[in-house]
Amino acid sequence: MMNDPMLAIKQIEEILEEALTWERPGQLAAYSSIMLLLRELREHVGALDSIDTGYAIEKIVGAEWHVGAMFGLDVDNKLPLTAHRVDALGDLGVLRDVLSQVE
Repeated sequence: MMNDPMLAIKQIEEILEEALTWERPGQLAAYSSIMLLLRELREHVGALDSIDTGYAIEKIVGAEWHVGAMFGLDVDNKLPLTAHRVDALGDLGVLRDVLSQVE
């Protein structure tokens, strides 16, 4: 199980804030790193009993889609990349709130 999910969320947020200005190889590395952290967060959430895991996982899935669209690796529904970044950050913020309820 992940030791500090809040640290993982913070790192993802920091990458998302900067990655659109990076060259393509850096963006692909950012995508891979974020997706790995999101997978670990999903596993962590799945092992919890004290929160609404379905809602938390829904937010992780949303973040995964927005991150993919932001980096051109998933359908973007004709939304600008910056909108996907904002939506991914929103999903992560909700996830942080849900995880803060863990006792």
